[in-house]
Amino acid sequence: MHTRRQLLAIGGGLIAIPSFGLAQESVEAWPSRPIRLVAPFPAGSVFDAVGRKLADAMSARMKSGVVIDNKAGAGGAIGAGEVLRSPPNGYTLLLTVADPLVTTPATMKVNYDPRTDFTPIIKLVRSYPVLLIHSSYKSTNLKEFVEEARAAKAPLTYGSFGTGSFPQLVMESVAGKGNMKLTNVPYRGTPPAMNDMLANQITLAFTSPGQAAPLIAQGKARALAIMGPARSPVLPQVATFAESGFDNFFTRRDSWLGLLGPAKMPAELVEKIRGHARAVLQDPEMARWLATLDMSVDSGTSTAQFRADMDAEVLAVTRFIRDELKVQPQELGDTQR
Repeated sequence: MHTRRQLLAIGGGLIAIPSFGLAQESVEAWPSRPIRLVAPFPAGSVFDAVGRKLADAMSARMKSGVVIDNKAGAGGAIGAGEVLRSPPNGYTLLLTVADPLVTTPATMKVNYDPRTDFTPIIKLVRSYPVLLIHSSYKSTNLKEFVEEARAAKAPLTYGSFGTGSFPQLVMESVAGKGNMKLTNVPYRGTPPAMNDMLANQITLAFTSPGQAAPLIAQGKARALAIMGPARSPVLPQVATFAESGFDNFFTRRDSWLGLLGPAKMPAELVEKIRGHARAVLQDPEMARWLATLDMSVDSGTSTAQFRADMDAEVLAVTRFIRDELKVQPQELGDTQR
């Protein structure tokens, strides 16, 4: 006869042993069903195109469906929140740019802490956006634009993705040093901002070098400066912001696309996902395609470095938003982006 305590102990053991086995089996069998990549940005952007090509390549490699689910809105907090609430089993992941994890928590009261509520998996690619101006303006470089903006009867306009997004951080840092006033016009992503710039509804907009090159060649826009530490091989004639006299954290910052999961994902699963993603990114055909967009593969960054880089961004961006833009977190609502 077993005592009640012995039965409970045996029962606990019977539960614990199969539970451990199932956990191990789930990692080893992953993926056994379709994977959803939640993208907290609108369809049609260059990063959306990269995400879809990546999803197709991963689907072929793993013999399992990988689908993109665009969940734009509230600075990316809607999509990030959906991943936050998902089980850490690798079937719902966050395919994201920096905004939902870096700028949105500094400007909105979100229901997550980007430092603790997500598992960094892999930083996929990075790019350095270029600033374009409508061809009706005289400026051919950033220094000339500063003079043109100072002389304008009304503040010239630039497209952003909302308060704290990289276009606002860059342009307000430029405006402060250049002693000029600019007007921020928020959009829900790059495509609508670019459309309005090309229609001369706003003065300036950022896009990727790959998307900018044909517009410049067709005379529809001119490039004033490019972000990052060096010139782009796609647009070698375009000076960096630093070369133009505007060198700071924001003008040197890259735009990156990364893959994260909910908190507490098993380390073995993280490494398995990293392995598949890295293999896809290192494929020569994929590398050639990314090069046409001036995208650099960044898959060598460790998960620890990914976390450290993101934390540094959070610190610098939050300080600028608080101290220079004088913005405090607002209630989460129907914001732009």
